[in-house]
Amino acid sequence: MRRLPIATVIVFAFIATVHVASFLDPPMPPIHGDGYYTYLWARSLAFDGDLDLTNDYEICGDPWRMPSRRTDAQPGQWPHNTWSPGPALIWAPLLLVARVTFEEPASSDRQIAQGCRGPMPNFAMFGTVLLGLLTVWLVFLMARRHVGVGPALLAALGVAIASPLPYYSTLLPSYGHAAAAFGAALALERWDATRGSRSPWRWALVGGLVGLAVLMRTQNALVALAPLAEWLLLARGDLRDRRYRRLAVLVGAGLLFTACVVVVFFPQMYIWKNTYGTWLAVPQGPHYMRWEHPCLDGVFFGSTGGLLVWNPLMYLGVIGLIVGLRDRATRFPIFAVLIVFAAYTWVNASVWDWWGSMGFSNRRFTEMALPLGIGIAVSCERLFRWAQRRPRRFAGAALGLVVLVAGGWNYGGMWVVAEGKIRSWHEDRMDHNWRVTFIELTKDVHEAVGNPFAWPAALPWAVAHDTHPRRYDVMRGMGVFYEEFQDRRARTRAGDDVAEFGRGIQFDYAVEGFEEDIRRVEGRAAAVTTGRHARMLVPFFADDVEAIEMKWCAVREPPGRDRTREAPARATLRWNGRPLAQLDVAPRWTTTRIELPRGTVQVGVNELEWTIVRGPVGFESMRAIQAPLPEP
Repeated sequence: MRRLPIATVIVFAFIATVHVASFLDPPMPPIHGDGYYTYLWARSLAFDGDLDLTNDYEICGDPWRMPSRRTDAQPGQWPHNTWSPGPALIWAPLLLVARVTFEEPASSDRQIAQGCRGPMPNFAMFGTVLLGLLTVWLVFLMARRHVGVGPALLAALGVAIASPLPYYSTLLPSYGHAAAAFGAALALERWDATRGSRSPWRWALVGGLVGLAVLMRTQNALVALAPLAEWLLLARGDLRDRRYRRLAVLVGAGLLFTACVVVVFFPQMYIWKNTYGTWLAVPQGPHYMRWEHPCLDGVFFGSTGGLLVWNPLMYLGVIGLIVGLRDRATRFPIFAVLIVFAAYTWVNASVWDWWGSMGFSNRRFTEMALPLGIGIAVSCERLFRWAQRRPRRFAGAALGLVVLVAGGWNYGGMWVVAEGKIRSWHEDRMDHNWRVTFIELTKDVHEAVGNPFAWPAALPWAVAHDTHPRRYDVMRGMGVFYEEFQDRRARTRAGDDVAEFGRGIQFDYAVEGFEEDIRRVEGRAAAVTTGRHARMLVPFFADDVEAIEMKWCAVREPPGRDRTREAPARATLRWNGRPLAQLDVAPRWTTTRIELPRGTVQVGVNELEWTIVRGPVGFESMRAIQAPLPEP
């Protein structure tokens, strides 16, 4: 057995300590939200010995009314549950241990006694911490195999503390993402470790591990692209050299691989058959994937869950996967994990809520811990090479970066003291001073250049839309017209269908020809025009909009005059470059409906250009009106 260097022991001891400490002192309950329904699979196995959740909903409750979300349920079918049962493989055994070892609760609370909540399920969630740590270890093993111990340790550390993984393995362990990351990492690492072997048993093992990964999360089926790439490469060589007997054995190995995937994944198929009447299903419904509108930039750079703006160290992971293709020794394994990562990106960008709804960073990239870790290791190894070739330049660049950061921090401190935002003449807590300095410093940077971590998308977007890159942050998210994926009906939650120009963040929709600050007009907050030409950029989640309702008012100067005797302002609208309407704007707050011809609304940013006569005009809000949807 290979002896572990002391540095490896220290790094992993640190990682384990941080993860366990985070799990033991979380700021929120370990089981809630999506995780509640994922956990019910473990509860059903440990307490009932089955995968039918009917009695689990009756005993533990159904806060999201899962069964009622289905309108096509047939008598005798199991109740609906969207989430994968794979994580129950680690939780259910721990739950059984908890049932045996934990004392009966003093209270008569049936839900605690039946493992719906309380100490028993919380204990079972420690399994997610273990899977997260094992994922980091697998990253280390594969990275060490290709680039050595040093870069592998840095990659493991980066994945363990600077990626989405620690959030879902310690603070939100009931979600299935950390377990799915383990499944994907195990399949990819074992595939790479045995790569080149034609043994059918090797292909059976890899197939079983891919099946396990898919059982953890169905999207992990994309992991199969790595062994598929190897299989195609071997088959191509056999065909080229006319080695038909070897090709026949390889075909058999491929069939065995596929059979093992299906066998291990079968529990999920069994659930689907008993729930939906079909062996393969998309439980979220037919609208869950929007293949025609993938938000490829948003999943990386959007302020709502953009991977690279929330986890900037993952830049090294993405860059490393590309740079690693240049080295012949690592080209094929890097290529294989890169195509898995690229496919994951496409799918994540096409999901209905591509930002991952609520959560930390883009949670659906948690499963890509190993590909991103390998990329980090490759980037670090290339930096090590450069440092060896040009040590003075490397040292100078590193020290220059330190000086730049320290100088920027010092400059920020100077500014907040000069503005009187820190009481430098009186004692105070330094954490307060640091917080004020950081906020002011980052605010000034953002006002000047936007978010530097979003520049690869924000700068081209700003050029294309002739506006400041800082506005990109408010354009990549849910948007102002959000539909539920189950039936595409407009969400009824207040505000999801309205752009409020007088509100802080949505004031940034008013990009040109408006006063610099929000202004009170007739008692309401509004964006007020400054001349004849004004322009808005408004992000729409969906394009099935038949009309908008503008809430606006002609602003007369000076205030206090009798507005009832004044002529209205005149506003001409161009929508996405198309002349649309010429409207009167009364000198009082009114709501005007504007019809939008079919085909003029687009998913994403829509441009509204206004020509104002007898202005200015104050815009309070714009509401989107959904067009009638076809009957299902």
